[in-house]
Amino acid sequence: MMRWVYIAAGLLALSASCYMAVMASGGIQSESAPALIAMAVILGVGAASVGTAIAGRHNGIAIVISLGMLAGEAGAMIQTAQRVTAARGASRAPIVALELKRQDALAELANAQTAKPQAVDRSRLSAAEKAKAEAEKAVREKSAEAGCRQNCRLLLQASVDGAQREVEAAREDIARQEADQSAAIAKRIELAKARVAALPPPQSATPLADYTGVPEWLFDVLEALALSLSINLPATALIALGVKMGRAPQKAEPAKHAANAIILEEVTSSAGREPRPRLPSPKLAKDRDPATEAERFGLAMVRPAENGRLSPADLREAYVAWCQRSGNEPLAVEIIAPALGKLFRSARISFENGFAVGVTIRNA
Repeated sequence: MMRWVYIAAGLLALSASCYMAVMASGGIQSESAPALIAMAVILGVGAASVGTAIAGRHNGIAIVISLGMLAGEAGAMIQTAQRVTAARGASRAPIVALELKRQDALAELANAQTAKPQAVDRSRLSAAEKAKAEAEKAVREKSAEAGCRQNCRLLLQASVDGAQREVEAAREDIARQEADQSAAIAKRIELAKARVAALPPPQSATPLADYTGVPEWLFDVLEALALSLSINLPATALIALGVKMGRAPQKAEPAKHAANAIILEEVTSSAGREPRPRLPSPKLAKDRDPATEAERFGLAMVRPAENGRLSPADLREAYVAWCQRSGNEPLAVEIIAPALGKLFRSARISFENGFAVGVTIRNA
């Protein structure tokens, strides 16, 4: 069961990694999509085939497949690095744009705070003051003449008063223009401050690089390496493990449980007795399952015994006799022995020096 879980998990991880790479390259219609899919297939199948090639002593084939997988992993890492860099650049774009806007707002505020009112046109005031001065001069000169009567003086004074009013009007106009410019500068400063307040300092897109002083590109490379290895490497290992578990019962399990296995071997008597019957060469009947046959034999011929010690030779002899009474040809030793060993282990029967402890053969 678990082997299929491992294989399925590995294939799903490789599929997800392939999907990300294909979508980042522009979708399934992109030119690089077939190569990315082929790379994922090579990683998946190669993980299963390398172990098989080594087990079959095809070392050259195993080396070629391994080199291809390493090259594919290197390519996947480079593509992942490009995706990480592109994603980081895309995430930084709004932050950079916001920072530029804030810099513009700060520059506008600085310009507004240092702005000064422009020089006001004083030509009207100068002309009014000149006219007033001339009117006053005329009053002084004409009023001293003997022929200038009261009305003459009044007219001259009225001219002076009109010139004075023009001077005052010119001064008021200048003051109004200066006040308007000051108000405009104050309004400009107020708007600039509001704009700066609306644009707070943006957060950095690379805080770790900023805090540690490590170059940003180095973090991108490390992130790409970690992403690539954390997906593809475990995925291929899971597939290889699942495939290896599928081969384990035929080769590895008997060796693994050598201490507890029940080996049916030919045993001759030291006293010169006839050799006990030897089992036939490996040939499994089509309609007979070794596990089922081992269970049937155990129920029929093996019983608990407090001080019992059952040797492999006695067990083999009892099995052959049981098959003969049942009218069946005994299964080959390489087939029935692992099934009997598994049966005894599942029944929690302990072994000492190859002998099954606590059981014995039931009398026929």
